[in-house]
Amino acid sequence: MFSRVRQGLNNSMSPLSHEVSDVTIEALLSLSDDETSLVRAAVTREINGLNIDIPAFIHSRHLALSETHYQALEQILWERNHAHLMQIWREWIDGEEGSWQLERAMSALSHFQNGARYRPALSMLLDDTADAFAAHGAAATCPELSRFLFEVLGYTVMPEMDANSGGMNLARVMEMRHGLPMALSCIFLLLGGRLNLKVSGCRWPGSSYARFSENDVLYMVDFHNNGAVVTAEELLSLQGPSRKAAEAAITLEMSPIMLVKRIVNELVMYYRREENPRNSIFMLDLLRMLDRKERLGALENAAP
Repeated sequence: MFSRVRQGLNNSMSPLSHEVSDVTIEALLSLSDDETSLVRAAVTREINGLNIDIPAFIHSRHLALSETHYQALEQILWERNHAHLMQIWREWIDGEEGSWQLERAMSALSHFQNGARYRPALSMLLDDTADAFAAHGAAATCPELSRFLFEVLGYTVMPEMDANSGGMNLARVMEMRHGLPMALSCIFLLLGGRLNLKVSGCRWPGSSYARFSENDVLYMVDFHNNGAVVTAEELLSLQGPSRKAAEAAITLEMSPIMLVKRIVNELVMYYRREENPRNSIFMLDLLRMLDRKERLGALENAAP
């Protein structure tokens, strides 16, 4: 069967444009779940040689692929997606620090996690949600944004017992309106930036809070608790003997790089739990790159 597809591929390539016809691409995708080693190798080579966005093509052609097809395509496209993320990651690490860092990193991670499945770009999803909030007519404040996400749009928190790597994929979380607290806090921070809100992450270990001040009072948005807004004092009053340590952590902002490190570290754990060693090791590699960058920065700052 593949010989016919291969022949069709050759026939469909114009000597001038060298473009592969949509029909041939569809045929290749339909063969992606063929377990015959010879066919799988040939299909893998041909698909990875296509200079197109495979998930976008599947979406635009309204192709009804089976779960088996998607699983096969995840494997076929892995090296390609791996190389794409590595390139962006290196550029991201070497770039200047700024508010853009969180969105750039999370967009790249979401693109990798999407694999063969089409989802709109994270930036587009964030833009659409920010526009929807503005159209809603509420005041542009952190409490109103939290209320909009959880009460109007119906976002929900993924329970820890159901936690998985998909709950950290921001594009998927925005599509499903359901995700892990850390992912929800990232979405909140990125939306806050679009709405010119003064909001930041929180260094409290193991927490998923967003911090903002109002009338000289420090508040926390708690993404373990459906975006509930509480004062920092309310949280600190529950700490007992560990109050001083908690106060030191809660009053410090979390930089975009620190938040990305927390997320990638969680992905290492989730992929390991899901028995996906290739992705777990890859996330560990990304984490080590961040650690090396931080060590070099510390050495440069310490130099006389």
